[in-house]
Amino acid sequence: MIVLHIITGLNRGGAEFSLLKILLSDTEWKKKSVIISLTDVGELGSFLLSRGFKVYSLKMNKLLKAPSAIIRLITIIKKINPDIVHTWMYHADFVGGLASRFCGIKNIVWSIRRSTAPPKSSMTYYILLLCAKTSNWIPRKIVCVAKSAAKNHISYGYFKEKIVVIHNGIDFDKLKGDDFFDFEFKLPSNTIIIGCIGRFHYDKGQDLLVKASRKIIEENSRVIFVLVGKGCDYSNKCLVDLLIKEKVINNYYLMGEQKNVFQFLSSFDIYCMPSRTEGFPNALLEAMAMKLPCISTNVGDAEFILGQTGFLVDKICSDCIYMELKKVINMSQKERLNIGDNSAKRVREFSIDVMTNQYINLYADIVDKS
Repeated sequence: MIVLHIITGLNRGGAEFSLLKILLSDTEWKKKSVIISLTDVGELGSFLLSRGFKVYSLKMNKLLKAPSAIIRLITIIKKINPDIVHTWMYHADFVGGLASRFCGIKNIVWSIRRSTAPPKSSMTYYILLLCAKTSNWIPRKIVCVAKSAAKNHISYGYFKEKIVVIHNGIDFDKLKGDDFFDFEFKLPSNTIIIGCIGRFHYDKGQDLLVKASRKIIEENSRVIFVLVGKGCDYSNKCLVDLLIKEKVINNYYLMGEQKNVFQFLSSFDIYCMPSRTEGFPNALLEAMAMKLPCISTNVGDAEFILGQTGFLVDKICSDCIYMELKKVINMSQKERLNIGDNSAKRVREFSIDVMTNQYINLYADIVDKS
């Protein structure tokens, strides 16, 4: 069985890492998989190439390049003649799906990676509408990363009968690797470190956390906040200006994008996800796996992921985030450790093996029925 994966890009992101996890889950996938990035090869694409995978880059970064890129896409699909075409995210779903149908491929799987629609002002919103209109005939199946994503996309017009939910999975072996170590902040032993991991973006809500942190720091100066992710660094004028405006910059560490987030997670005392929208957030899963008490806004499947083991912010606002942060900070260390232990037990339900097996079974079922 040959599976062709078509994805918008191969830089760091939730969908990209989920694809990477599938490809690395079994050595056989190297022989049975081909990957096409609609844009650049990206960091993860370069990594896959170094591991011997076939990766194509169409460089469809600008609209003017779209016609030639689509012609090349069709040429590659015809050459490979895959048993399954699995597309990832709206642009790849629509463009990759149509191109595959043009080539006579009917075994197409779409992937929806977010719970809510993008802003109406964006081109992506209109791509979503086109996907909804064509979802009854382009794909065989539509994989949603979260229950909330499935529910919302059905309301947007996606064909209900084709939707299945496959959650993200955690590779628990990464928690125990030889290169796993604590990141030394060299702070006083009574410091409480609150961490947040995610690229700097309005959707990720770092601005909400910064505003909430002002009250926390005013009440307890030994609390430190650490932001990890693309754009969360001192070269980001927008972020730095906000930290200065809120008078909290001295209590923040901006670490930028990191390859090994576990070295930071191991140093956090509390994890906070202040997002405005999510699907099935990997970072929250990883924080729970690292036995951290977790605070999250009620977005995507966060409530389902946390279960009874974390703290849910029902209203997306800085004051509500502040209240939950204060509650956890005021707990004893023993109480926080107990919550962290329960979080780690809860997240065991979301293993990488469960996720990859669900995809393998989905592919096999589609091929068997075709």
